[in-house]
Amino acid sequence: MKTRDHFSLFSLPVAFDLDVGDLTSRYLSLQKSLHPDNFINASEQERLTSVQQTAQLNDAYNTLKKPMLRARYLLLLKGIDLNDETNTVMNTQFLMQQMELREALSAAKTNIDSLETIIDQIDEFSKVKLQEIKEKFSDSAPAFDEIASALREMQFFSKLREDADALAIQLENN
Repeated sequence: MKTRDHFSLFSLPVAFDLDVGDLTSRYLSLQKSLHPDNFINASEQERLTSVQQTAQLNDAYNTLKKPMLRARYLLLLKGIDLNDETNTVMNTQFLMQQMELREALSAAKTNIDSLETIIDQIDEFSKVKLQEIKEKFSDSAPAFDEIASALREMQFFSKLREDADALAIQLENN
């Protein structure tokens, strides 16, 4: 198995919308055949190759099974690396929404019910943004700059959700 893109590794079409159950089945099958334990009596080079292939397989699976990582990877295949982006202009309405959610999160530091409401809002916004990304990828001529913008916004929601989850744990422990 030579190094190749994550989709071809699993013999899947390069697409945002994929069946995660099918991906998992393919992963488990490949993992079983490539697992280093199968190469205990092989040469050192074959064992090393097995370890490298297993690492590549795990990385590919972990990337493709999560929609946000899969979207980032698809953009990367198109030459768009969100880590190297210099275009960080964000929609003003979106930024205001983020500030309001951050303020609400800050105010909910002592109220689990308020926090649960904020988490529900974050989850709904994330769901809508994920659907938007899915639709943009399925267009006959996807606008990758719009997808990148939507993905950047989704990353904000993801970070906000992580912060909300940390606060929920903190509230539960007090």
